[in-house]
This record gives sequence, C-alpha cells and structure tokens, in this order.
Amino acid sequence: LAEKYNQAKEDHDAAQEKLEDLQEDKQDTQDKIEGMQEDVRGLANAAYTNADYGSPAYLLSSGGPADALEQAADLGYLSDNQRQTLEEFTEQKDKLDDLTAEAADTEDEAKDKLDEAEEAKDEAEKKIEKQEDLLNDLTAEQQEAADTGGGTGNAVNNSNASGGAGAAVDFVYAQIGDAYSMGANGPDVWDCSSLVQAAWAEAGVSLPRTTYDQVNAG
Repeated sequence: LAEKYNQAKEDHDAAQEKLEDLQEDKQDTQDKIEGMQEDVRGLANAAYTNADYGSPAYLLSSGGPADALEQAADLGYLSDNQRQTLEEFTEQKDKLDDLTAEAADTEDEAKDKLDEAEEAKDEAEKKIEKQEDLLNDLTAEQQEAADTGGGTGNAVNNSNASGGAGAAVDFVYAQIGDAYSMGANGPDVWDCSSLVQAAWAEAGVSLPRTTYDQVNAG
C-alpha cells in the first residue's frame, strides 16, 4: 500500500507539472491569437467593402477560418501575405483547441492519481489502526515479546562495507530510532523507499523515489 501510495503521488505530481506547462503554452497561444485577430479582422473588413460573394469576407462568414482559407486560396483572392496571416491564425486556433483538450485530460489524470493515493493511504491507516488495537489488547508480557526492537536499540554496524556501499550502510544505521510514515521523505521520518534513496544519495548514487522504479534502476 505504501508503494501504491508513493507511485500514485509521483504520477499525480508529474501530471500536475505537465498541466502547469500546458497552461503556460495555452496562454502563450492565446496571446498570439489575440495579437493576430486585429489583422484578420482588418482583412475581413476590407473585403466586405467590395460586397463580393466570392471574397474572403463572405467565405469567412459562411465557413470557418480553415474552410475560408482553403476556398479563398483556391479562388486566388488572397495575396501571399494574407494567406500566410490566415494560415498562422488557423494553426494557432487549432493548437489552442488541442492544448485545451490535453489540459483537461491531464487535469482529470492528476485528480484520479491523487484520489488513488488517498485511497491507498486510507486503507493503510485502517490496517495500522487494526494492528494497534491488537497490540493494545495484549498483556504487558505479550507486548514486550511482540516488540520489534524499535528505538535506538543496540544495533552495531558490522557490515565492513567500504566505498559507496559503506556510505549507504552507515547512513542507514545513523537513522535507527527515526520514525516511519508512509510517503515521508526524512530527515527524521521516512518510509522504506525514501530511506533507500537517501542512503544511496550519500554514496553518490541517484535513485528514483518509488520502490519499483528503484528496482528497475538496478
């Protein structure tokens, strides 16, 4: 459950970061469109004065920018400069539509991943609460027997590891007595994969945050 929580949280953060980038790109595109609208309106207004039903103004009002561009270009009504203006305007409009749709999907994905993380956390907390209830029902002698040796204890580092591995092991032993909490990142409260990540960072090895990603990293 801790791994499921961490992975969902990572996925949520990645989706949220992507959403922020999309929103920036969307705003830039919107700014470009607004900057071009005056030129497009000027082109249409100028064409209206001719009252030509084959003019770009008529085509713009009866179709959409993309259709009008295609028809006007085929009929030869647009100069190269005018055609380029409408092409760029149409491209930016299409890009804005695509960004809007992608942003909406990404926002939904981020929300789904956050919900998934919270569900895993809630389920884990319920299981922890159940275990605590079981421990509280034990006698003092039974509780002592069930004690896993938390706290600083008398752990001695006999690994004789050296180099990077030694640095990682030394770091882990230095954290004995710290607390555990799902999703925690230290320095005094950890979960399993955050402790592994931090320990190997001491050895100069960069590992991803979640357990399965760490396994795949080698």
